[in-house]
Amino acid sequence: MRRKAIIEVALADKSGKAVAIDVLDNSDGSFTVKYTAPRPGKYQLNVVFAGAQVPPIEINVEPQVDISGIRVTGLENAIVTVNCQQEVHVFTPDGDNTRIVIISPSGSIVEAIIESTETGFRVWFTPSEIGDYTISVTYRDLSIGAPYLLHSVPDGNTAEAEYVVARSGPPRADLVTVTGPGLGPVIVQRSTHVSIDTTSAGFGDIDLFVDGPTRTPIHCVDNHDGTLTMYYVPQTPGVYFLRVMFGSNHIAGSPFQVIAVPAMLASSLTAEHEISESSFTSLSSGSSTPKTTPCA
Repeated sequence: MRRKAIIEVALADKSGKAVAIDVLDNSDGSFTVKYTAPRPGKYQLNVVFAGAQVPPIEINVEPQVDISGIRVTGLENAIVTVNCQQEVHVFTPDGDNTRIVIISPSGSIVEAIIESTETGFRVWFTPSEIGDYTISVTYRDLSIGAPYLLHSVPDGNTAEAEYVVARSGPPRADLVTVTGPGLGPVIVQRSTHVSIDTTSAGFGDIDLFVDGPTRTPIHCVDNHDGTLTMYYVPQTPGVYFLRVMFGSNHIAGSPFQVIAVPAMLASSLTAEHEISESSFTSLSSGSSTPKTTPCA
């Protein structure tokens, strides 16, 4: 009859003081060791198996991290203008162990100016590319909130939600069309866009609104050919209603319903509800004058 080899396990702190442990036999040739470290610091786990000493295992127990006092401001407006300096404030009681990393749309780390303050630090950087910038803030390798997203758009003077379309003829709201991935489903915290075509709609004003769970900043760029490109970033999951008016009249189907889903659900949802290009038009957030971050 075969006997099981005896295993002996002991845990001690750096002063040699023993720490209580519980060794569980998993009945599959492995063991689980449970323990509660009484304080931060270095510990050593010693194992003797079948009379042979296993090389000691060093364990470093970090202090319990409290991130409740850390917050970030300056990232409320998710759409910014390329080549315009951005400013971010990180409030933290421990600046030495707080890190901020900014990744450009091309995947490179963005150089930033960091200034220490009495309450944390201030960060300046200038987006030089069009697209999504990811900003990660960590404290002792723990993420402070989800990675933040800024979408950089081309410079332009058309950041208002109302446009005058310089075309001849009476306004025809039924002839305004919209295409693009921003028709939904859309993914939370990711920028998307739609193209608005008024080339056949005559002369009139376009008013753009979005009503949803949270304020949704937008940025519209006049392409100077009778079309507009509108960028937006849904901040939270939920149902958004896009209201589009041309010449004081709703276009056909307005308000339009767009569903924003978390990234983890995006693949399954889009498989069931294939994104198609249909006609509807743009956005704001209950206000006819959404804001973008201007150059100082």
